[in-house]
Amino acid sequence: MYIVWFTNVGTVNSNYEVDFRASTDNGKTFGPITNVSNTDNYDSVIVEISAEGNNVIISYWEQKDTSFLPYAKVSTDGGQIFRERLNVTDNAFGTISGVNEGQ
Repeated sequence: MYIVWFTNVGTVNSNYEVDFRASTDNGKTFGPITNVSNTDNYDSVIVEISAEGNNVIISYWEQKDTSFLPYAKVSTDGGQIFRERLNVTDNAFGTISGVNEGQ
């Protein structure tokens, strides 16, 4: 079970960050909080999550002033490690590469 949210509590510059937690016992307890977006000068907002088994995809928007850019983070080990963020708009036809490449 996975949960994701955005918050500015305890963040650098009081900017919003995307946080993630995983549970391996059906929500009775949750592991540590992981800052998925980790961007000091942008607000990370409008977060969504999709998961199947150990595959987790988190999408969110980075906002600076009036600019919004969509990003995604991918984990194939239940959220223990997330790969480098993907700028969704930089991918041809809106696809996300590297998901099944064993990186």
